Amino acid sequence: MMKTISGLRASAFAMAVLTLVAGMASDVRAEPDNVTSRERILRDPEIPSLGNPNGDVTIVEWFDYQCPYCKALSPELEKIIKEDGHVRFVLKDWPILGPPSPEASRLVLATKYQGKF
Repeated sequence: MMKTISGLRASAFAMAVLTLVAGMASDVRAEPDNVTSRERILRDPEIPSLGNPNGDVTIVEWFDYQCPYCKALSPELEKIIKEDGHVRFVLKDWPILGPPSPEASRLVLATKYQGKF
């Protein structure tokens, strides 16, 4: 009897998970992915960019303000942008390294609206 009840619970749980996953899949198909579309990444007016706004090459960097690797790469990217002159550099915040990261991202993005980015 106990084995049957456990089996029923497991079956009910599996059905609930399948229903949830199927619902999520249909929601994804219903609307295009506006967050990661190519145009949204490259030309989103809300996202700051540096370099030549009409550059023939676009570099997109996803970064966290606390990331030591991002910090080490920054001078090299700045050098490329200055030397080439035809590079558009899009900055995409990816605040994943702890609680200060989202706060830092919000503060820096606020400078864009103050004309001080």
